Amino acid sequence: MRRLNAKSAEQPLRDIGAILQGSDRGRNAEAGFAVALAVEALAHESSEAALRHLEYAQRAAPSDGGIMLAIGLLRLHAGDPRALEALELLAGQTGSRDVLFQLAQMRRHFSGPDHAAAELHRTLTGNAPPLTVPFCRLAAELSEATGAKGWCGLDNAGVLHIGGAAARLRRNGLEILLDGQPARIGPPQKGAVEGTVALALNEPWARKARLEVFARSLPLIGSPIAIGQVTRMEGFVQEAAGGLSGWCWLPGQPELSPRVTLRGAQGKGRQRSVVAKAPLVDLRGFPFGAQPRGFIFGAEAVAALGGTVHVEGPHGRALYGSPLTPGQMIASARRAAQGVRALFPPGGASAADPVPAGVGPIAEPSIPADLVGPKPPYGRPALPRPVDIVVPVYRGLKVTLDCLESVLAARSLADERVVVVVDDSPDRELVAALQRMAGAGRIVLSLQPVNRGFPATANVGLRLSRGRDVVLLNSDTLTPPGWVERLQRIVYGADDIGTATPLSNDATIFSYPRTNAANPLPDADAIARLAALAAEANGDACVDVPTAHGFCMYIRTECLEDTGLLREDVFAQGYGEENDFCRRASLFGWRHVAAPGAFVGHAGSQSFSATRTHLIARNLAILNRLHVGYDSLVQAWLAADPLVPFRRRLDRARLNAEMGDAATVLLVTHDRGGGVQKCVRDRVAMLREQGKRPVVLRPETKGEAVFCRLEVGAGDGFPNLVFGMSQEMEEMLALLRALAPAEIEFHHFIRHPPELIRALTGFGVPYDIYLHDYSWYCPQITLTAGGNRYCGEVSPAACGPCHAEHGSKLNEEITPTALRTRSAALFAGARQVVAPSRDCARRFERWLGAEVTVAPWEPMRELRLRGGGAEKPRRRVCVLGAIGREKGYDTLLRCASLVAEQDLPLEFVVVGYSCDDRRLLQTGRVTITGRYEEPEAVGLVRAQQADLGFLPSLWPETWSFTLSQMWEAGLPVIAYDIGTPAERIRSMQGGLVVPLHMPVEKLVSLFLLQTMKSAAEKAA
Repeated sequence: MRRLNAKSAEQPLRDIGAILQGSDRGRNAEAGFAVALAVEALAHESSEAALRHLEYAQRAAPSDGGIMLAIGLLRLHAGDPRALEALELLAGQTGSRDVLFQLAQMRRHFSGPDHAAAELHRTLTGNAPPLTVPFCRLAAELSEATGAKGWCGLDNAGVLHIGGAAARLRRNGLEILLDGQPARIGPPQKGAVEGTVALALNEPWARKARLEVFARSLPLIGSPIAIGQVTRMEGFVQEAAGGLSGWCWLPGQPELSPRVTLRGAQGKGRQRSVVAKAPLVDLRGFPFGAQPRGFIFGAEAVAALGGTVHVEGPHGRALYGSPLTPGQMIASARRAAQGVRALFPPGGASAADPVPAGVGPIAEPSIPADLVGPKPPYGRPALPRPVDIVVPVYRGLKVTLDCLESVLAARSLADERVVVVVDDSPDRELVAALQRMAGAGRIVLSLQPVNRGFPATANVGLRLSRGRDVVLLNSDTLTPPGWVERLQRIVYGADDIGTATPLSNDATIFSYPRTNAANPLPDADAIARLAALAAEANGDACVDVPTAHGFCMYIRTECLEDTGLLREDVFAQGYGEENDFCRRASLFGWRHVAAPGAFVGHAGSQSFSATRTHLIARNLAILNRLHVGYDSLVQAWLAADPLVPFRRRLDRARLNAEMGDAATVLLVTHDRGGGVQKCVRDRVAMLREQGKRPVVLRPETKGEAVFCRLEVGAGDGFPNLVFGMSQEMEEMLALLRALAPAEIEFHHFIRHPPELIRALTGFGVPYDIYLHDYSWYCPQITLTAGGNRYCGEVSPAACGPCHAEHGSKLNEEITPTALRTRSAALFAGARQVVAPSRDCARRFERWLGAEVTVAPWEPMRELRLRGGGAEKPRRRVCVLGAIGREKGYDTLLRCASLVAEQDLPLEFVVVGYSCDDRRLLQTGRVTITGRYEEPEAVGLVRAQQADLGFLPSLWPETWSFTLSQMWEAGLPVIAYDIGTPAERIRSMQGGLVVPLHMPVEKLVSLFLLQTMKSAAEKAA
């Protein structure tokens, strides 16, 4: 990626194009094509067109930092204050120093010097200053404008840079404090930029926390400086071709090429160092603005140190993946090969001959992941053993103290200890708080002098707990009452259970309610309620799992003694060490179980840094080498998912707990979204307002299998109430009967088995049918035939040939005659059949002989149509929604192509997307915003400053929410004379209705005439 320069945000358009091209990290095709169009528009100085293309690209790739920055800069170029929104979002996602600087400049432009100075302060407190003329001038200008005496910033060489008025003061006019004590500094030196000075800190400073700079008792902008933030490092190392390769960078000073040092264990051998210079080509997984630089240590340098080696970046900080033992796997494989050669020697020697000396055991055996040894020879002790809760800690003051307080409050076993091991934490406030807790006898505390990562830190605690059972617990957990006691009871429920892991909101295969996903962390009270419900639903049940989870892992002491500790030699900072432990334990016959009757909250990692991603990938590769087939073992377990019934029981327990006296209404719908989805949402909201409890039943497909999902409350609040229709329909029907629905609403039947619909009508409660399309009598759903145009509904006899030629879109094979017969029987038993319009009602009355009640989906509102926007060289027509073939895609494409060919002063904007965006965009007369959420629709339409709305749908739609949204945005709308939209436009005088088969040439002429008329009316 082209590096962002900390220079004026008011960059020429060509520079914005360069940023876009240089920030491509494997964009998807949709975003990439739109970006290419934007770059082309920028090359022709067309910033407005470029911005529209980029806003479309951002919806296709919402986390793309290059697109986000370019949008901000283009808005700045146009003087649009919304430029701040894009930069604020990007700064929040990346924390990039250069983005923060761009944001400071934008704040100066739009918000004034006070806001800009605050942003500059935020930049300097955690980052080295970019020593460029634009930056230093801006900093000096903001210092003067806000009455500050100057600004300051610290770099990674321990040099303090000062600018503004403070740079002209003598040393006795400055006060510089390092962790509250006067700092020892060298004589002032001329700064890198005129008007600045540089002061070297002449004492160990990198391990300090805080640097404060005052000029005549006033703090400078940037003070106090958080040293740990300025010196923060990201880096990763792994074995490669006998040597080592990796990357390193300093986010607080990204332009610096960091020095990386290789040293042996305990100072063995001569250390080597290199400067990481080579920019990485593949930046996927890195935040926008990252500048990781690669390095290599050759095989000879690594071999000279022998054994385990450590790789450190600036300030002696270990890279992720360090320490490691290069050549370990090759050496193990070589020893294994030597062992085989000894058993089957060349030259006719007997396999019974003794194995030559020096052929020892294989240090790194490749163990089949599913290999399980015989049951361990241990019985249950007369009484369960005492338990230590071992909590490794690095940083995180609040989460750690919250965790420990929850553990201490929940203690219920005799001689239950809390052992906290601190991995050389940089958070002094946290260490002090833990020392106070230890001094009060609340915890056992071990402070480690060197940062070694999670496995090594956990091992310290495991050694301190020798002879006792252990719960290895992350410091970002929250524990409810009775949790240890329940895990202990489950572990001692069988002689061969070695570990037990509870359910959690964020614990991969143990996650609840959504499985293998990070659910939000509940608060302490909600965790206690969940734990109580889990105990009620699942008791002391246990389910065998391939591995425990280290966030909360109860380990029986005999299992620990048989297996050994976590492998700190190969898993470095962590990820995968508990999986390796569990597979090793299985060789001794120990089982690992999930405890679905227990629940522990887990904050989990909220960041997805490149170091973490790379370390996980490396460690999973190691895990699969050590335990061949590990991934397959886990995937097979996930496919079977034996925790399903237990998660479902917990869902039902929660549902029962939340059920009140409100009447239940069951709404049956499909899984295809669109207007049906909106109508169901609106009905759910209305029923809640009436004090009723809506339950939505929608289908779900997994491969060829069909499931049904119950949605109660916030949609996905009970994600385990999903039932396979081939085997679990009766279980689901039993649950629905237990909910005792007072009434049922059928909004759609697609993908639901017909026998399910019949069973629901047999509940003996009133049911209503809501008409959203023509699927009840047309297998094509939309009354369209060849060319995706309205079939004309000429006669029932014509449906047979149409079905024979075009098949069905109902996801079931049923003839039109059988479909109408089935629907007529269902309609006959309904309390009422509801259509949103007279047009829709007439069609159903004609085809199914049903008595239909007309009730519009939305209330009628007074229209305030204005259309038009600012004077512009081309008039603009807006099309809203997901534009497929039957929604008029081909018509829109032909209109745009004709306008482009004749160079007419007209253009189209699709607020939404189409079935083929690329062909529309290639006309040069269509821009597309991309997918949107429903609440955004009206605002997006207004933002286009269109003159006219166009509804190109070719079938008789039953309502059209997009028509309502264009009206709400103030646009008169042109639509074909077919279906409910035409009925509504006539009744509301909300636009113009045209013949369905109007030629494209006349349609385009009409657009030009109407847009000009709209603009003239607006001007008048």
